[in-house]
Amino acid sequence: MILKTKANFINRVDKMTEEKTILDACCGSRMFWYDKINPLVLFSDIREEEHTLCDGRLLEIKPDVIADFRNLPFDDGQFKLVVFDPPHLEKLGKSSYMHKKYSSLGLDWRNDIREGFKECFRVLAKDGILIFKWNETQIKVKELLALTDKEPLFGHLTGRSGKTMWLCFMKTEDITEDFYCDREYLNCKRQCTWCKRENDEQLNKV
Repeated sequence: MILKTKANFINRVDKMTEEKTILDACCGSRMFWYDKINPLVLFSDIREEEHTLCDGRLLEIKPDVIADFRNLPFDDGQFKLVVFDPPHLEKLGKSSYMHKKYSSLGLDWRNDIREGFKECFRVLAKDGILIFKWNETQIKVKELLALTDKEPLFGHLTGRSGKTMWLCFMKTEDITEDFYCDREYLNCKRQCTWCKRENDEQLNKV
């Protein structure tokens, strides 16, 4: 379903997220969820499509909200738990089974994942949990961790070949952020101490 106006989209998102405390930022077909219609979870993905697989099964990708994980249409600190499971394969045929199931990385995938991490942490509440899932078939986890300044609390390898990594992050306040924020106070939703102090000083000089 394509929403015709930005206002309709915002209203639909606001109504849908009222009682949602968990975000799956790229849900795909919701494969690892025990309850695929869990009322606490907002399922988001950039795709909405169906495919009949080679074995006859129907693959459905039907998110609650169609959104790009690099630019999520949600408020700061809105969710207590965020799941970030982006595409992990760079070299993949567009008509392949794996592409239909998982999608694939773009040419500028490093910047895409970097922005994805930023957005997932932005919409995550203070002391909230981010679960990141990645498969190392083509790209190692250490390359992904270089794209964020956050460190995971712990991780675990799974899968038949031991290449699927689950990492757990927690959003905590970094005391240095109050003093090294690179955003202007008037345009900054966080309105941190240092930016506010500098802005107030500038106003007093006028």
